[in-house]
Amino acid sequence: MYHLLLTDREVDTLAWLTERGYFPKSIYDDMALADGEPEHNAMTDCDPLPPMIVRKWVFSESAAWGLPELQRDDPGAYLSCLGGDLLDKVNALAERII
Repeated sequence: MYHLLLTDREVDTLAWLTERGYFPKSIYDDMALADGEPEHNAMTDCDPLPPMIVRKWVFSESAAWGLPELQRDDPGAYLSCLGGDLLDKVNALAERII
């Protein structure tokens, strides 16, 4: 099993990317919350925004192979819509799979 720590907004972003073919549908469809409890709240005292809830998502090894396959099949388009922390998380995941 593989896991990613993602905010709810990052999960929504992956859903959007999956619909457009930038993230493997096999991974997104296989993703499930490891548990219902947040890993932690990322918020500072001066932050006017609500806390970002980070949850652990897990998925099977067979689904995870969709990531390097997508990268191999279309390297020019591979995750071209991602940036920031989410791109770093997905790239770190890809390195663990390969």
